[in-house]
Amino acid sequence: GGNHRLPANGVMWSLFWAGEALTPDFRIDGRNVQRFLQESYLGCLDQVARRVCGMPHVIGFDTLNEPALGWIGQALDYRHVAADAINPVAPRVGPALSPLDGLALLRGATLEVPRLVRNLSNGIAEIDGTVTLNPAATSAWLPGRTCPFEAAGAYRWEQNRAVGEAERFFCDAGGKELDVYRDGMLPLFHRVAETVRVHNSDWSIFAEIDPFGGMRGKPLPAPLPERSVNAGHWYDVRTLFLKTFDAGDRSGIAALRRRYEKELGVVEAMDRACAGAMPTLIGEFGIPFDLDHGTAYAAWADGDRGPEPWASHVGALSTMYDALDARMLNATLWNYTASNRNDLLIGDGWNQEDLSIYSHDQADPAAGRDSGGRGVAGFCRPCPRRVTGTIEAFGFDSEAGVFSMRYDASGPGETVIFVPAIHFPGAPLVETSGAVADWRYDADSQLLTVAQSGGGTTEIVVRRAAAGSAG
Repeated sequence: GGNHRLPANGVMWSLFWAGEALTPDFRIDGRNVQRFLQESYLGCLDQVARRVCGMPHVIGFDTLNEPALGWIGQALDYRHVAADAINPVAPRVGPALSPLDGLALLRGATLEVPRLVRNLSNGIAEIDGTVTLNPAATSAWLPGRTCPFEAAGAYRWEQNRAVGEAERFFCDAGGKELDVYRDGMLPLFHRVAETVRVHNSDWSIFAEIDPFGGMRGKPLPAPLPERSVNAGHWYDVRTLFLKTFDAGDRSGIAALRRRYEKELGVVEAMDRACAGAMPTLIGEFGIPFDLDHGTAYAAWADGDRGPEPWASHVGALSTMYDALDARMLNATLWNYTASNRNDLLIGDGWNQEDLSIYSHDQADPAAGRDSGGRGVAGFCRPCPRRVTGTIEAFGFDSEAGVFSMRYDASGPGETVIFVPAIHFPGAPLVETSGAVADWRYDADSQLLTVAQSGGGTTEIVVRRAAAGSAG
């Protein structure tokens, strides 16, 4: 996340979103840089769409994964060192650079700037001294090339330093205030829809803004393409950044779940500026598995195959899923990496991220279908697979081993619930009321199929059989 503070990101995202407004004369292959960059991206989507358009399990395209904002909306001299009225988002770790600082560094200046380091007691990035950047005074621009922002009048280069010329350069253009969501993301969302729907007109568009904006309640720009999905991301940033999870006793877990429900509600409400009903898919959530400096990996290497090393992982994931279930939200877990290793320097294989629910190092034939899985009990949970009717509420108490669902049955048909053996060993105990005519459980597929005789309020309760019970 700290890379977003560095000047290369500031330059490229600013050009991607607003090159035509900010640097109208900066061209690549005869096209303005914004058009060049966006058309290259859309060309990539077009090629992928051509190859997957015949696959029935592909239901749509994301607009752009976790886009950043660049310097759009920032004053030239603004350094983000704490959440404030100008930027209410908590700052990320790294050097606190203003747009002018970043441009000066790229031009060849040596600068000493504040450095933000994460306070491990509260997870907040705070100033901790300074850092000297570009001590060799190296320019990033090729010989004979001019910084496009200098050419556009943002600053001038004088006596080896950048002097600001337009404090609101990244805020206004042509007498109009720049809004990266309205002027940048919204047009791109429509171009994504136009590009991929040439190949399949039925595809959904999963609209996604920057994750920090979404998690603080920034609404999606409107009007979105038809059949769009609110696909904002959500993480417990404390667990993600500090790589530890300890909610204490069950009262602590209950409070944490309430916080998760509230935060997820903020992401769910991102569609409030859009007319009509819109489905929500939490496009990403998950946890780092290298919690507490990888203590679970050490235990695994020492031969511990029990549940204890993964208790924190299971607790974190269970609490997140409890909150998702309470809000009846769809969500996709990040991630599954087939090449993941139990190694703090490898993990998922990039950025030292380690969020995979599977690790090659944990492949164990004795574990059967759970071979390679990490904290499987945390993410492999009972849930409705198909419901003939409208769900009113559902939830799972993993400690008691009880899943319950209430729904308004729409008439005769079948409702299918995934009931995993990891939580319900043997045959589960099933209680029903309302329009249920019969039910059956298939242990191989782990599916409970409920036959309905009619409509009306219906309840299904699935209980874990007592140890030694025939079920």
